Amino acid sequence: VTTIPLADLSKYQKTTDGLYKFTCSYNLDNLTNNKVIDSDTLLRDIIIIVADDNSDFSGKMYLDNIGFSTKLPSQNKVHSITGTALSGGSVTATPATAEAGTKITVKATPENGYKLKAGSLKYTYGGTSYAISGGSFIMPDADVTLSAEFVKAN
Repeated sequence: VTTIPLADLSKYQKTTDGLYKFTCSYNLDNLTNNKVIDSDTLLRDIIIIVADDNSDFSGKMYLDNIGFSTKLPSQNKVHSITGTALSGGSVTATPATAEAGTKITVKATPENGYKLKAGSLKYTYGGTSYAISGGSFIMPDADVTLSAEFVKAN
């Protein structure tokens, strides 16, 4: 059973379409109640049940990109958060390692005579950089690198 915390969705990162992405996995080799998945079981014979238990969630829920694999995804993988070498200041994250979905607080500290360049505080994963606003971001399911640009204060 995979539980998606509907009451806490604001803590999770949205896709570019404005949707939340959750990955669920089921071990079809160890089913209960004498249920059997045979080699001739068709995709249409498998039922996915979505239930809203103990929350006030209302709206639409979409199931999309449903796939089947014999390889299980990693569970509870802890990812690293590292900073790039910076001139004029430093960037730190709390916590320094985290599982996907964790809120990460980022602090940019300029050295004397420097200030953080507006809009330069970012995190990068998968080759793409994302701006950090409000001093935090939601940890993706990947290692992250932090970056910032410090400029001389006038």
